[in-house]
Amino acid sequence: MKNKKIIFILLTFLFTVILQGCKKEWLEIRSSKGLVIPSTLSDAEAILNRTTIMNEGRTSPLGDIAAGDFIVPSSYWRSLVPWQANAYLWKEELFVDNIGLENWGNFYQQIYYANLILEILNKIDKIDDQKKYNNVKGRALFFRSWAYYQLAQIYCLPYSEQNIGKPGLPLRDGTDLDVKLIRSTIGQTYLQMKNDVSESIQLLDETSINMYQPNRRAALMLLSRVNLIMADYKSALHNSDEAIKLDGELLNYNNLDLTKAYPFPDGNVEVVFYTSISYAQVMSAVRIDISPELLKEYSDNDLRKKGFFVLKNGLTNFKGSYTGPNGYFGGLATDELYLIRSECYLRSGDLDKSRSDLNFLLSNRYKDFQPIADLSSDELLSRILLERRKELLLRGVAWTDLKRLNLHKNTERTVTKIVEGETYSLEPNSLRYAMPFPQVVVDLGSYAQ
Repeated sequence: MKNKKIIFILLTFLFTVILQGCKKEWLEIRSSKGLVIPSTLSDAEAILNRTTIMNEGRTSPLGDIAAGDFIVPSSYWRSLVPWQANAYLWKEELFVDNIGLENWGNFYQQIYYANLILEILNKIDKIDDQKKYNNVKGRALFFRSWAYYQLAQIYCLPYSEQNIGKPGLPLRDGTDLDVKLIRSTIGQTYLQMKNDVSESIQLLDETSINMYQPNRRAALMLLSRVNLIMADYKSALHNSDEAIKLDGELLNYNNLDLTKAYPFPDGNVEVVFYTSISYAQVMSAVRIDISPELLKEYSDNDLRKKGFFVLKNGLTNFKGSYTGPNGYFGGLATDELYLIRSECYLRSGDLDKSRSDLNFLLSNRYKDFQPIADLSSDELLSRILLERRKELLLRGVAWTDLKRLNLHKNTERTVTKIVEGETYSLEPNSLRYAMPFPQVVVDLGSYAQ
């Protein structure tokens, strides 16, 4: 019976949540006899356990495609589907003929399911298991925050005092598809995701059954990401510190066989929460070619150089995903926590603790590592940000970092690419850092671009 309920949910809403239309088909399905509407705590939990909906492909590839950390070989360029080529070159139009809409729809589908679960929970009269009820609610709030986070990184300008009143995302807080969504501001978008994940921290269990289920540490880490983007370094420091206190274990790359095709096991001890980056042809393992400009930053005693990269057919492919052979890891991991806390210690004026965190991480990443000492504040910040770029390569964070760091003159960077002999550049704070909504969404919602 439970499987029938879940199949009903999947088949009914899979495409209707992508757009605000398609209501005729929905009404026909809803009126069919014999369908059981999910209504119990177990039903809600079962929906959350659908990893194909809540975890797989629920990190966007668009940011990594655009960020400039890899090169598309000329032999592959003309075979790319338009949305990937357009994202790579920051085009004003992204999705041609509605191809690639999953980069929008997957996340609103996730939001819809989270809202459905919250509605189910609100209608339960008698709660027999309060702990389970709280955890299910916390997971739904976490996933809704995660989806808005992913969307905001791609389709909104960077968060700043100057941008908080500029267009954000359409925010859906229910399951009524007839409700026309108004586009919020960037400030409202970030407030939504921050409120959701903050509430989830109070509800989630400290540990989870598996890496697909967010727990309190995952929520603390997501909140630390959001606060880092918002330049609330004091709060991001507190969030990351609390998460590390729960579990701060790192892999020591000195103890791994980095010559393996996939040296990092799926679900290793650093994984806090699992999602994968949705598939994009341009990022396929055999086609990707890591940027020489970035590759030279990995010294010979940097174990990531051997663990992350392999030379095949003249291309430097990436093999360093925390998903093993299963695509690209796009979730949350402990190494990023130390980088967040190190940066926030520095921005709060505590250079000693900042160095300590960075040294601890790098002692697990370098052979014969010599601790960093006697760097100025600016030099230490540059090193933290460099190690962040190297450590979190192809994890869905590079685009976000470009956007937030471009707000400051000492950390801004112009991205340059050469395609078929033509040079393309993306200047700091360009309006193209907010990728365009799909045109069909713009038309249906009457949203200004």
